[in-house]
Amino acid sequence: MAFDAPNARQRANQNIQIVYAMRPPFVKRAIVSLIFGILAAVTCMTVVLGIAFGATAILTGVSALRVISQSWEPRSGKVQAIAGISFGSIGVLGALMFVLAIQGLSAAIGAQ
Repeated sequence: MAFDAPNARQRANQNIQIVYAMRPPFVKRAIVSLIFGILAAVTCMTVVLGIAFGATAILTGVSALRVISQSWEPRSGKVQAIAGISFGSIGVLGALMFVLAIQGLSAAIGAQ
């Protein structure tokens, strides 16, 4: 019984293709939400960018979760969507806290 290398390679390639074909499709909105969420958390000290990036992250994350839950086939990206929503919320809340801190400081300085 001789070992036939080309046929073995073809069988190995078929097995690899089957494994990749079984992976559920990824919802790209989830990674967009994660990217905007990270940007919101990093830029929350610049109030406008923190709120803009945060709102975008929250909206795209909720949209991605809705697509994942309403799909009839399994989809991946739920963790990234939740992380994007979380980082976006941190960015928005951080920006709002920064505004409140600045207003409190200006009121304290003005009262003296």
